[in-house]
Amino acid sequence: MKLLPVATTVLVSILLISCGRRILPSHELVLDRVDSLETGFSGGVLSIGIQSSFGIGSCILEFSGEVAADSLRVSLEYGEGLGYSMCEYLDVVAGSGTCDADTLFNGSVRLEAGSMTLPLEGPVDSVSVTWIDYYRS
Repeated sequence: MKLLPVATTVLVSILLISCGRRILPSHELVLDRVDSLETGFSGGVLSIGIQSSFGIGSCILEFSGEVAADSLRVSLEYGEGLGYSMCEYLDVVAGSGTCDADTLFNGSVRLEAGSMTLPLEGPVDSVSVTWIDYYRS
């Protein structure tokens, strides 16, 4: 009898954790000059964390299904905790099987802690990010 409350607590904890974070569909990657990449989906925000020590590169993510996100957060880092501060060129494109690709951002930008968040106008099944860091060596 004493194990029942513990099991219930564990089950409820798992349900609460899984409700806050959504599992992304599987995806294929095309990476150019990317050291590592992390993806996540929580609170309506699709996040893509890119580590690239080169200061220039690109990545394409193609999901097996649509991701119904409200916004996209792109983070660029040289290494752990060392974010890009300014991109000479940043191009972010999101696509969906139901419409053409939508350019979310294209141009120079100063980044806040290596990141920027862009609104999405509907579900996406692909994201492309291309960057050139202003301070690359």
